[in-house]
Amino acid sequence: MNTLIPALVIPSVFIIIFGIILVGIQLEPGDLAYLLLLFALFIPAGVILLLIRNLRRIPEKQHNID
Repeated sequence: MNTLIPALVIPSVFIIIFGIILVGIQLEPGDLAYLLLLFALFIPAGVILLLIRNLRRIPEKQHNID
């Protein structure tokens, strides 16, 4: 599970960057909304990566079975 989430989020970040480059190259006045939407997609991707980093810092609970 620790590798599955970054394996899905990191490629999506590259796809977002690729979309920003494509829209930025051919920017027309009506395309500004698409560019803002692509920049807004960085927020959930960044939050997921931040949460994963913080989850790794929390030590797992150890259950003692007697």
